[in-house]
Amino acid sequence: MAVKDGKIAFVGLLPPEAQAQEVLDAQGHYVTPGFIDAHSHADVTVFGNPESHNKAGQGITTDISGHCGTSNAPKDPASLRHEEEKLGRLAGSMSYLSSYGKTIAQLESMKLGVNMAQYVGHGSIRAIVCQGENQNRPLTKKELDHMEGLLKEAMEEGAMGVSFGLIYPPGSYADLDELVAAAKVAARYDRSFSVHMRSESLRLVESVEDMIEVARRANCRALLSHHKAKGRVNWDKTTLTLPLIERANREGLEVELDQYPYTASATYLGVYIPQKFQAQGRAHTLELLRDKNARQEIRKAMEQVNPLEESNFQNAGFAGTLISRSPNHPEVEGLTVAELAEKWGKDPFDAAFDLLLEDNFDTDGIYFMMSEKDVIRVLQYRRTMVGTDGGGVLPGQITHPRIVGSFPQILGRYVRDLGVLEVEEDANVYDTGTVVIVEIMGRNAGWLTAASALASHMGGGPDLIYLPEQPFDLEAAMAQIKEVYDKRNNCLVALSEGIMDKNGKFIAEYGQDVATDAFGHKQMGGAGAFVANEVKSRFGYKVRSIELSLLQRCAAHSASLTDIEEAYQAGKTAVELAVSGVTDKMVAFERKEGAEYQLEMKPVPLDIVANTEKKMPTEWIKPDHTGLTDDFIAYALPLIQGETQLPYENGLPRFARLKKVLAK
Repeated sequence: MAVKDGKIAFVGLLPPEAQAQEVLDAQGHYVTPGFIDAHSHADVTVFGNPESHNKAGQGITTDISGHCGTSNAPKDPASLRHEEEKLGRLAGSMSYLSSYGKTIAQLESMKLGVNMAQYVGHGSIRAIVCQGENQNRPLTKKELDHMEGLLKEAMEEGAMGVSFGLIYPPGSYADLDELVAAAKVAARYDRSFSVHMRSESLRLVESVEDMIEVARRANCRALLSHHKAKGRVNWDKTTLTLPLIERANREGLEVELDQYPYTASATYLGVYIPQKFQAQGRAHTLELLRDKNARQEIRKAMEQVNPLEESNFQNAGFAGTLISRSPNHPEVEGLTVAELAEKWGKDPFDAAFDLLLEDNFDTDGIYFMMSEKDVIRVLQYRRTMVGTDGGGVLPGQITHPRIVGSFPQILGRYVRDLGVLEVEEDANVYDTGTVVIVEIMGRNAGWLTAASALASHMGGGPDLIYLPEQPFDLEAAMAQIKEVYDKRNNCLVALSEGIMDKNGKFIAEYGQDVATDAFGHKQMGGAGAFVANEVKSRFGYKVRSIELSLLQRCAAHSASLTDIEEAYQAGKTAVELAVSGVTDKMVAFERKEGAEYQLEMKPVPLDIVANTEKKMPTEWIKPDHTGLTDDFIAYALPLIQGETQLPYENGLPRFARLKKVLAK
């Protein structure tokens, strides 16, 4: 790789005569472009820590901040003064924070450690426009117009979009209509919205549905922030949310995710306090914490499960909440709230309330409440980006490890140690993408190819699926592949080997002579290669054709537990029938009707099975070839449930070698 003037000038085999002023031997290392921190809060730390050493130190060169509804600008007068006091600045010295444009100009005049771009916070703007003591209400028409005007200014001054923080007052008081109105402003400037959703626990699925609805109604691109499932009772809910997100994208929306690769979250300790006690602002909440009776009300509300409101207290508890920053009590940093209570000799509720009071509601916490299975599942999803979810920190400062180590964690734990991710030449990082055509067995019935839609159901899988049950229109397919490629810079196609044109001619016959087998069936193979050649010759795209062929029959170690158990039961039933004198029969599976998956095994005559086919119901096939319907998913998903624990030797699955003994 050659670098010139600070930019990558060439990648590939350099000619022998090439010379360089400096040569770095990168053997045994990864060479990557600078990382993009897709979810940062450096906008709120940049004026006290413009260098952001913790970002550059992990390879980050570009930082996207202003998420979760709070941005450095524009600020209402109370928030502006609080910021000045926090940084030890004179009153009025940071007045530029009252204007988004002036704040951007101030940033441009500074020497920054990384490149920065930022969203504008909906919560920050709502604090300006929502007047009166009670902010827990819908905006008036006048206030809504004011909000849209400030958003418009921010977009014209360079904001990447608008961010929502739906667990943080005052943004948490917004209804769906208000969020749609804000997102529409971003959409008019071809910008996006990012969102810390209203729930990442009990109502995680419903929150994803709400944000998809905002994206749909506003016709705006969406970024769901730090996607996760909080609290043990909610673990594995990402198996439900990722398919929702994928279906939204296949509908034509653009919904992406970001994530930090850790099982603990972090935010200020004030999220312990239910939102109804924060409706009149920070000062009023502090007054309530000083009042003995109000404390009892707050405690009672915290102890009650409220599915309509996020509760880090319910999900992590005192023992699962670590104090990461306390301006007035740095000696307790690193303790859990339970340990703090023991140290201070107080009830845990009182210890937490007293700490918030003495820190002026400015205490930070780390909350242990996620499952690594969910972390990995989201991380492997193709629409997920990585972010630190933090700003700049000073060396030695106690903080969440994501802020200093998210990208090393990706490469070290998830690529190198666990092997659940690969460092690869992803088509998305190059100007020239890739079209991949995967040819799958199936002469006249497309069941195996259709099964690839199950990967789409889980957030991956092909963009287009072509089955033999529907005539293959070459011109329409070329147009569809081009449309997907032009939009995403790559395209994954799954097609059955037996796809035919409207006249019944196999596509495999278009490019070659096709032999026949002993039954007079035409031997398949080559449809994928033909389609790939058409794509390359017409559009000049980089194309790869993959023919799975016998590989599909040789991966017994990839069988689901359901497969293994049913295969064993089928063999057992066949032996029992043979021993009892039954012959000329085959064991068949008959699926019982009902929501619960159940099978009955029964013998059927060979002549109704041999040389016959059961085709895919055409009503399960989407006419635009973008996948299969939910009815197919419901039918097929139970067939692949359960994971097997197979023995391995030297890194390979161990197979038994069976003696062939002639049965007499």
